[in-house]
Amino acid sequence: MRFSLLVLGLPSLVLWAAPPAFTAKNALDAEWKRQPSALADIDPTRLSAPDRARFELARRRIEGPDAPRLLPPELDQPTVEAWEAKAVQARTAQERFEALFFLNRLKSPQALTALKGLKAADAATWPTHLHLEMAVAAAQVNVQAMGGTVDDELRGFLEALKKAGKVDPMREEAARLRVRLAHPNPDPASFLPTRNLLALDVGLRYCPWELRQKAHRAWLLELLKTRETWDPWT
Repeated sequence: MRFSLLVLGLPSLVLWAAPPAFTAKNALDAEWKRQPSALADIDPTRLSAPDRARFELARRRIEGPDAPRLLPPELDQPTVEAWEAKAVQARTAQERFEALFFLNRLKSPQALTALKGLKAADAATWPTHLHLEMAVAAAQVNVQAMGGTVDDELRGFLEALKKAGKVDPMREEAARLRVRLAHPNPDPASFLPTRNLLALDVGLRYCPWELRQKAHRAWLLELLKTRETWDPWT
């Protein structure tokens, strides 16, 4: 009889003695509900190393009490000062690209500092996937707004990129349109009907309404003339 009671009580003893766990399902549930208070009763010191790492990551993701920030300061709360400093220190293509992106987002007229020092010879090693067309256009708009210009050394680098086949024609057309439309009195011919969807998106974002109205009217008239054969994807 005593043996039977002991056998029946073993599962409860095992459960009582088992250390707490924080599984992947627990982490997903906590991040989905985003309630830091639900993690307050968990003692991370009693968790295994993998469970503790999972718990800490979940706590950071839902910004639990006293949890360190998930992102570094320059990404969590980006400032012009922080990214201008990183632009000066940038050496790799990825670092330069990231600094240029954030300074454009922050409307800094110093965004092109991220590309300072690049020469025509550097185009050969610039990664093909890091497209600069739209980023340089956005930076150029901010520079021109402050009365500045793009220096010749950077122009030489950009020309070398084009010769190396690392400039996408569609992105380039959209970038040129972006710069033209930033002029105080843009030329009505700047925004013409185009089948470049990226350039069309730039036009819709930055073109004055009067120019858009004329362009849309001209485009619709063209479609009406060729409605039987026109294919928007060709």
